[in-house]
Amino acid sequence: MRWLRTLIACLAGIGIMLVIQPVAWAKAAGQPNFVIVQTDDQPIGRFHGTWQDYSGREHQIMPYTMGMLRDQGIEFTDYMTPFPLCAPSRASLLSGQYAHNSGVVRIGGERGGWAGYQNNPVMNENLAVWLQRAGYRTSHFGKFMNFYGGVDSNPEQIVPPGWDRWYTDATDNSTREGYGYTLNVDGAIAAVLCELGFPTELGNGLFAISRTVGLTAQVYEEKTRERPMRRIDPTNHEYDGPPERALPSRDGA
Repeated sequence: MRWLRTLIACLAGIGIMLVIQPVAWAKAAGQPNFVIVQTDDQPIGRFHGTWQDYSGREHQIMPYTMGMLRDQGIEFTDYMTPFPLCAPSRASLLSGQYAHNSGVVRIGGERGGWAGYQNNPVMNENLAVWLQRAGYRTSHFGKFMNFYGGVDSNPEQIVPPGWDRWYTDATDNSTREGYGYTLNVDGAIAAVLCELGFPTELGNGLFAISRTVGLTAQVYEEKTRERPMRRIDPTNHEYDGPPERALPSRDGA
């Protein structure tokens, strides 16, 4: 498994998540499942960064994530990326090629982003397609290419070749803050609403309804804390609530 840990460590500095698992009829019974995580514009300092609470105490940024990925993985001190830019790096991951060979050399335009991806062979010959041929089920979660869907246009309905399951941000926005987007789920949801003649704003409304439980929990936690309810900064915040608690098992233990 050293090759897999090395691969994950290489990609950590470059948000998509690819979940790969062999189907039941795969020839090799020992085929491993694996997850690839790729993030954009991730400063290396974040892996050792801290944040300061209201009392001036320093805390590790994302301690659980760092504990699972950084501390149990491999961190390189010498490395190189051939094209440290969003869409070209994503295309390189999926094609195994340099940007000038994959054809995706920019964030947008005909030679960049989603349009560049569709205009080149990587659209139909890529990592996900190859894994399907090898007997794997593939899933994509998160961001795909820049301009996969437009800010002022309908959400993107196309699901690229190679993906069995598709949970992808379908409204492009280069300054995503983790909210205000529409998901394309296997080519459906926002796309279906649009085909039925509903405006995209209704899709955002349905998304808001699904978040009601989480928002209610946040409000309850804030109101029952010692300090008054805060305004959460969407660009600079970290969870500082009660620690993780163990859930009871099914047998009641």
